[in-house]
Amino acid sequence: MERNNYLAVYLKSAGVFSGATSKETRHSSLSVLKSRLFGKFPDNSYRSYNNFGSAAHSMFLVNKRGKWKLSRLELLKINNMISSLRRNPVVTRLLSQCHTFEKRKRTKIHTVRMGYTADGHGKEIGIDLKTSACTTLEDFTTKAFEYGYFRQGLTYSIPLKLKEFWIIGIGKLHPHPVFLVLVNEHKDKMHYVKSELEFLLHIYKNYGNPKKEEDLKKEQDNRSGDKRHKGKSKGRATNKKKV
Repeated sequence: MERNNYLAVYLKSAGVFSGATSKETRHSSLSVLKSRLFGKFPDNSYRSYNNFGSAAHSMFLVNKRGKWKLSRLELLKINNMISSLRRNPVVTRLLSQCHTFEKRKRTKIHTVRMGYTADGHGKEIGIDLKTSACTTLEDFTTKAFEYGYFRQGLTYSIPLKLKEFWIIGIGKLHPHPVFLVLVNEHKDKMHYVKSELEFLLHIYKNYGNPKKEEDLKKEQDNRSGDKRHKGKSKGRATNKKKV
């Protein structure tokens, strides 16, 4: 048995990872995997931000409100953000070259099956829209790298054989600045995320997904309960011997 398999069996038996897998994964799942490897758990408050971002995507890319529940203030903010995007000539050019909101596609990267849905792409160019609280391009670029957007660009570019991948950022704060990042121009960052993507896919393939926080807590509570039960049983047995 290879060393990887020994480790996979151990991590699975220890209740840390689910075990080696051939199941399909997604880029967002790899982001969660990376966070868990650093000992971080997903923030549950992310869901409300995701609803806002998903609504902004739908309204801008396909002009549909979608099913997300938003306040009047949030809808007004999204409309103002869309107006700012529409006024940008580079965004207009990119949209004219890309088909938006296509159905999920499937591919294999380093023998791992992956599903993906690009916000938009043409024959050589891909785009992804990101809402942001950043106020400068420098800050947005830093956050885009930190949040894995560069790795996402690479993940989509490989199967689609794209020559350019643009991250289109739109500020949530007035006056809603537009940030344009062509990931291919950032050679050092792309070199890093290439290695990172290979590493995460290797971990996923050989060890599976890490257990969810709530599952780990349940298992820990069960183990603690078992220990307390055994301790009480030993105590009763000792008392009987003394008698």
